[in-house]
Amino acid sequence: MFATEHYDVLPDIVTLARSMAGGMTLSAVCGRAEVIDAPAPGGLGGTYAGNPLAIAAAHAVIDVMEQEKLVERSNLLGEKLMARLTATQANVPALKEVLILLTCGVYANVIRFLYPLTTEDAVFDKALEILDRALAKV
Repeated sequence: MFATEHYDVLPDIVTLARSMAGGMTLSAVCGRAEVIDAPAPGGLGGTYAGNPLAIAAAHAVIDVMEQEKLVERSNLLGEKLMARLTATQANVPALKEVLILLTCGVYANVIRFLYPLTTEDAVFDKALEILDRALAKV
């Protein structure tokens, strides 16, 4: 579910928020016990921490993610996108590196892809075709 699980990385802290509760306001801070337990009681928290309704919503979101195999779908769509962009590099000299960053580039020169994991294959494939045509015109 997390990028750190695919690499030899053990983070001290991971922060979570946004869609983790299906639109309810909720955030979370997770980490190694020695880091999480270090602050005094009440020293680690936030505005969107721990209300019971939002936590129930987060459990429901996790259930749906598991039932619909959205983590696996995420990997499949990511691999498909990377393969298409890597192939496109051969025909688009301006496409120097296939690297997806949340910052959208210091010089606004990065395309950020944020698509629903429930996107149908035909729609995703059509989007890749449109992207190919647009990049070819660069």
